[in-house]
Amino acid sequence: MLSLGLATEFALTLLTQRFVAFFLIPFIVINVSVSVLPHELQPWFYKYGYGFPVFNLGQAVRTIIFNTKNHLGRNFGVLIAWAVLSLITVPIIIYVTRQREIREEQAKTLPDEREEEIREEQRRIDFGAGTTAQLSPSEERRVEEAERQDRGEKPLVA
Repeated sequence: MLSLGLATEFALTLLTQRFVAFFLIPFIVINVSVSVLPHELQPWFYKYGYGFPVFNLGQAVRTIIFNTKNHLGRNFGVLIAWAVLSLITVPIIIYVTRQREIREEQAKTLPDEREEEIREEQRRIDFGAGTTAQLSPSEERRVEEAERQDRGEKPLVA
């Protein structure tokens, strides 16, 4: 069962929870279709079952329970091969998926350089707006005169 569980874990990591059903249904059908009958009674097409876990698990159980022809070496070899293959591929796909998620997160949090330049330019414009820094000398004098009048001071004679 380890071989089936780890293969499912690999598919879950690769396809995400949303699409894992598209893997599980064919995986179950492919595995169960070869284990229902002995290979001698099935068409040649189903010979692929020798390499799949459910057939080998079923044959191993029949050998142990009913003392039938012994293929336990091959059966356990196939099951262990599936488990080892999954134990190698699951950490690799988890690492690749995590690196992809990290890159996507960094792309979201780090602004584009051009956007940062635009924001800085806007801050400079906003800072200067309404101050005398952007006014010509004549406009500056008019602003100062208006401010004096607001405070109730005497206007300067020019």
